[in-house]
Amino acid sequence: MPYAQGTLLNSKLNLSKYYIMGSYKNRTCNLMIKNFVANDEGKYHCQYVENDTTISRFYKVHIQTPPDVSIKTTHLENVTYLECHATGSSGPYTSKNWEHKSVSGKHIRYIEDAKDGTLVLQKDNYQNSGIFICRVNNGIIDISGEHDQKKKVLVHYEGPPVFVLNNSKTWLGQCHGEVIVTLKVFTSSYITSELIPKLEEENDKSQSSEVIGSLMNLTCREHLVFYNVSVKVPCIEVTFNLTKSMKDDSRNYSAKVCNKFGCDFFDVIVISTELMENRQQFLWWSVTVVMVILAVTCCGLVFVVVRKREKRKQCHNIR
Repeated sequence: MPYAQGTLLNSKLNLSKYYIMGSYKNRTCNLMIKNFVANDEGKYHCQYVENDTTISRFYKVHIQTPPDVSIKTTHLENVTYLECHATGSSGPYTSKNWEHKSVSGKHIRYIEDAKDGTLVLQKDNYQNSGIFICRVNNGIIDISGEHDQKKKVLVHYEGPPVFVLNNSKTWLGQCHGEVIVTLKVFTSSYITSELIPKLEEENDKSQSSEVIGSLMNLTCREHLVFYNVSVKVPCIEVTFNLTKSMKDDSRNYSAKVCNKFGCDFFDVIVISTELMENRQQFLWWSVTVVMVILAVTCCGLVFVVVRKREKRKQCHNIR
């Protein structure tokens, strides 16, 4: 029980923390406590003498503090539970909607349907990865002036690879040469297998020998959509080398990329450069033919108009 006697402090008190404000002359004696903390809560005793009588006064000081917020994370086989907890002596507490951000801090959404502050996230949905923020307040601001006290936790994606948005579906290659197809995937674990069979032969494993290798890089960053918000994510580049001669001008392939959680597929079409050149030549000749036809048509119309005018002049001269 800290106490002050008149304008004097108890010598056991920390003199750098406690001050006496006042004097006997103006009959005031106020105790000032600097940097008030939870340990300063309790009873305070003031003693003073008036008309040769010692008078004591007791004051009980309660401290109001913002809540301490914590998140309990529980991992089950298919889901992750996030429980928001608030503790402290100054209730009641009001829980706000959870906030979901990307790993880089971009706001994605507020989650309104969390029951009792508990959030249930499906592990195999990449959109449920990122930073989740629990927010609680009790009407008391902290030393930074914030009403909402926050706690955040990082949730990792635990599911099959996901092909990012800007992967190209069309690739060019020579009929008797190497075709390099590079695709980018977002994954939570190391790639365990890659395959790119022809679509019409994807059930025939012997036809997947066109893939002679793949390379993986951890250097790319591309976009994925998280609940209608475009978010930049780290990705892996998987490069396929197709070496078998293509008998057709174009061919469809299905890229299959797997990790320990499962697989994802992405369809591509490989078109021969000869076919593209033929298409460009055909387009050029088509445009040329159309221009010639238009020119001939215009000349014919001009010739007809001129002939009609000449006939009208001849008829007029005869009259």
